[in-house]
Amino acid sequence: MLLITTVYWIPISNLRLATTTDANSANLQSVVHPPLQAVQQETQIWLLSAKRQRDAPSPTAMTRSLQELVPEAKDETAKAAKLVAHGYPAVAPLLAEMLEWVEDANWPVAKVFLPFLSRIGAPLVPHVRYVLQSQDEQWKRVVLDHIVGESGSLAHGLSVDLLRLIDTPTDAERAEGLHTTADELFQKYCKNGTP
Repeated sequence: MLLITTVYWIPISNLRLATTTDANSANLQSVVHPPLQAVQQETQIWLLSAKRQRDAPSPTAMTRSLQELVPEAKDETAKAAKLVAHGYPAVAPLLAEMLEWVEDANWPVAKVFLPFLSRIGAPLVPHVRYVLQSQDEQWKRVVLDHIVGESGSLAHGLSVDLLRLIDTPTDAERAEGLHTTADELFQKYCKNGTP
């Protein structure tokens, strides 16, 4: 069975029916047909909604204003705290930059970002994967200990990366003990297949 539906676009100005001139309906005024009246009301609501969206700050403008809160020095904890206050997903475009500030867990901004990043979970997977594929073992250590170690969903999303660290660590990763940490995280979060 083939059903063909045709949709007609009727401008709002055409929604009123013309006043009739025949004798039986001389007292009738211009009327709006009830279904057309509903369309007119929905159209007005849609136009109002579109105006609100147009007047709202754009995501690009929002990102630019958040970008100004990304620390430029490791002691800019006030900026870091303001950025964290916006929460996730508002800061999603800045996760990679925030992650760069946790390369050393002793940096003041790292102390602000680490608890926040550890609560994000699975959306952080591509960013943490980038760290785990880097040559910076200290950064890997901080991320595994303070972020992945606090998030089952993140550890589960990184199970392949954890297995790589367990099975084929580089000499530098082995020297840093990352294979052991990865094994502990895998046993804790991934062994049963659920986060």
